[in-house]
Amino acid sequence: MRRTAAFAADAAVQTESNPYMYKAIPGKEREVFIPIWILTLRALSKVLDQQKTITTEDREEMEDILNKANALLEGQYVGLPKRMGVRRSSVTEGDK
Repeated sequence: MRRTAAFAADAAVQTESNPYMYKAIPGKEREVFIPIWILTLRALSKVLDQQKTITTEDREEMEDILNKANALLEGQYVGLPKRMGVRRSSVTEGDK
């Protein structure tokens, strides 16, 4: 489907109507995939720290991502759907 106004409208409706766009999907995502990603990121962080090749900004970004992943595991939202107060900007000229 090309990027048309109808496609953009359909995508917005699907995003708002699907709560799993902002929460971890129960089952394999919550039980397997997110924990594996967390362990992988922690291990990578340790390796980079031992090699002294990680910057402060990268460390802060990793910690922020880990906090979001942990929030997903606890059943919290990451990002906010429109109905919770966040609105998307209008479609840009390049997307029409």
